[in-house]
Amino acid sequence: MKIMFTVFMLLMVQLAAPAQEADKKPNTKPAVPIPAPAAPAAPAKAATPAVSVAPAAPVKIDTGSGRCYAVLVGGTPGSPMYSARYQDWIKRFKAYLSKTGVPAENIMVLSGDPSFKDAVQIVKGSEDVVKAISKMGEKGSPDDQFILFMVGHGYSMEPDSSFALPVKDLRPTELKQALSGVKSRRPLILNFSTSSGGFLSAIAEKARINVTATNGPESNAPVFAEFFLRGIESGRADGEGASRDGRVTVLEAYNWATCQTALWTVRQTADGEEWAVEGRESCEIFKKLYVFPNDPEGKKMSAKSKTEAPDAVFNLTMITEGAKEEVDASKKFWNGRRGILEHALIEDCGESVGISALSTGEENKKGYAPISPAAPKDTGYLSARTMIGHSKLIDFVKIGK
Repeated sequence: MKIMFTVFMLLMVQLAAPAQEADKKPNTKPAVPIPAPAAPAAPAKAATPAVSVAPAAPVKIDTGSGRCYAVLVGGTPGSPMYSARYQDWIKRFKAYLSKTGVPAENIMVLSGDPSFKDAVQIVKGSEDVVKAISKMGEKGSPDDQFILFMVGHGYSMEPDSSFALPVKDLRPTELKQALSGVKSRRPLILNFSTSSGGFLSAIAEKARINVTATNGPESNAPVFAEFFLRGIESGRADGEGASRDGRVTVLEAYNWATCQTALWTVRQTADGEEWAVEGRESCEIFKKLYVFPNDPEGKKMSAKSKTEAPDAVFNLTMITEGAKEEVDASKKFWNGRRGILEHALIEDCGESVGISALSTGEENKKGYAPISPAAPKDTGYLSARTMIGHSKLIDFVKIGK
């Protein structure tokens, strides 16, 4: 089995384009990264129009009977490009919480970026984050919702991972201890940092929802937060793996963002040292996230990019066996395309390992399949009943009913 997996990994290296940029903590000697899992690949299929860039119908907002308390944390950015990303993501998530009815005094914003003027506190080390979580988490009652939102750099290294801060990084054991004092019975942890997957095993707990931008071994700067936010802001995530009802649950947002992150990645093809991007919204996002002329961390968008084309949808699987024609078509499709090295996880049953809607490694035949729980014991069931900013659980509706 190890030999077969090694062969598969070598094949992926040959087919996939250079991966997303490796993450690194500023002014720190980086540890040797654990190789990320091979990217799932796909046979070329007839492109169909992606979901319209225009916002969907307004999402129903029902704040329920409880309250919501939130701590938003941005790590050390390291460069103007990451500073812009983290500030933007935090501002947008705060705005979304406000839209749901969460009062400003219930939202605490921390940042390791001195240039972030909207932060309530500029943090130096993990003790500042721990204190903030403890302070906000002890407010309210067990029926209230508590949310922790994190974006930043970090390392996913054994035996411990870290979330990068200016002086002292935050470790999983510290976060676990801080969360133990949260009164909410169903806290929501949205860790969209580089090291997010590495934190999961330490902080997983029954009735605690964890969404991570990466799986354990991945060490690339994720962009999952961008798509998660787009999904909830516009309402486009409504109905992803569930029936459309005018509301966006945590599970729907996770499913939609997982799929859209992967699709956006494969719409990029290497053109020398630049990237040819296909699709109107995909080009817009690429420019926003990567085009920073004076930042060495930035990337260039090729003149071959199709800025007015629809955002094509592909089947995110790889054909490595079977009919020669199909195998050859799959290889041709993936040749030069950017590799997918970002596999978000979700966990809400207290398991130390989350599950992903996007397959990796030897499970590449599945590609993308939205998580659709059928019973309370299934991963995703609690997430399917939870809305951000909404302390009361909504009714669960099984697909097909």
